[in-house]
Amino acid sequence: MSWIDDEVARRNKENAERAKAVSEETKRREASENALSSAWKQLIAALQGSVERFNAQSQRKAAVRVTGPELSVHWQGKGPLLNIRLDREKYAIVYTYLSEAPCKFKVVLNDHSDPSLWMEGRGQLSFEAAAEFLLKPVLFP
Repeated sequence: MSWIDDEVARRNKENAERAKAVSEETKRREASENALSSAWKQLIAALQGSVERFNAQSQRKAAVRVTGPELSVHWQGKGPLLNIRLDREKYAIVYTYLSEAPCKFKVVLNDHSDPSLWMEGRGQLSFEAAAEFLLKPVLFP
């Protein structure tokens, strides 16, 4: 083989490896984005279910308002007590109580690519545990 054949073969191999790496990165990003969306939907469902159970047993009524990547919990007819938003850039769910600085849950994937939440100092949380953590100070001050 000539050096030209060798160089063309080398470049073809590099291009194929680069295309494979881009494809794998795209798949990883898509999986992460899908996991983030799934985690957001599961957390919303857990929060709404918890608020519904609370409302069924309490004279005070709370409400959950979801507007795209943001959610708020408030007493009916009053302003928000808790704000939660999806941060797609950081793959996190950020929550803020009215009197505190924002905090966040990281969205992580398990070995089966199922999303869950992780919190500094608490570790991995189920969506139900996260709903309890978020709602307890609001609904039972």
